[in-house]
Amino acid sequence: MSPRFRLSSILRARKAQEDAAKGGVMRARSAAAAAAQRVEDQEVELQARMVVPEPSDAAAFVAAMAARRAVAAELSLRRQQAEEAQRKVATSVNSWSAASQRRRMVEKLAERHEAARQEADAAAEQLAVDDLSTTRRPRTGGLPDGGSQAARPRTGGLPSSGSQPGRPWTGGTQTDRWQSSRWQAGQEKGR
Repeated sequence: MSPRFRLSSILRARKAQEDAAKGGVMRARSAAAAAAQRVEDQEVELQARMVVPEPSDAAAFVAAMAARRAVAAELSLRRQQAEEAQRKVATSVNSWSAASQRRRMVEKLAERHEAARQEADAAAEQLAVDDLSTTRRPRTGGLPDGGSQAARPRTGGLPSSGSQPGRPWTGGTQTDRWQSSRWQAGQEKGR
């Protein structure tokens, strides 16, 4: 088992930074929407003040024009504020994107670490299986003629068609193979 991922605390910090940047984007978008609403309200007010006074009353005409000018100046200010809010949204989105990229870089490192850990675990498991398979003796029992024990009929010591009784196969150790070869040599001499 390989050691744990050492950058996990950095990954948590990067996720927190990304969440904070995401919150900043939400706040900036909310502020931009509020600024756009103020611009719209100011435009409605300016349209309402478009009433043209009677030309015979000069003082009323001058007062109406001054009020319209003041509302127009306020509208201009609101539009500038809305544009500034949109720039803040763009800046906060860029900040969020950068935080997301930094988090993703650390996540990729974590994924590589996990893949390497799994490879190391699989290699260790395969090594353990290989060690087990090389230290155990084969269960098929090595017959001298290369066949398997299952392929040879067991006679149980009863006489076979020849004059000598059949000898059952009892295992696959070196001693058993030596005894089997001696027995076969004796069988061949007796023919």
